[in-house]
Amino acid sequence: MASWIPKIVYGSGPTTYVFPDPPSGDPLGENITPDVDETISNTGSIQTQYNYTAQQFKITFTFLASSDIASLRTWYDTCAKLGNSFQFYPSNEVGTYYTLYLLKPKTFKPVRMFADGSGDFIYQLDLVFTRNYI
Repeated sequence: MASWIPKIVYGSGPTTYVFPDPPSGDPLGENITPDVDETISNTGSIQTQYNYTAQQFKITFTFLASSDIASLRTWYDTCAKLGNSFQFYPSNEVGTYYTLYLLKPKTFKPVRMFADGSGDFIYQLDLVFTRNYI
């Protein structure tokens, strides 16, 4: 049985980051949206041009330590914000099931939840992963 503790693999090294805990909520809650352009002619007929389908899912991680945020910030600075794809494994125990994703929107906004008692903070982070396909 998979643990649903995900990991990200990125870069030419490659670099691997394993999340400390499973995300809260559905780890694969997908939202599938087609990208289309619609044009209305002078006669009133509608022409639709299908471009691609975007598969997105949002995952939320709570109770991330400052060291986890620092590791994810490195991933963000060297890969995600540059528009580079990365491998996302929903479970770090299943080595063959992954999908190449992009971070869209390219936002990295950790939220301080509370102090952990040792002078450090615990964070929450929302990430939206996108995959475009035809």
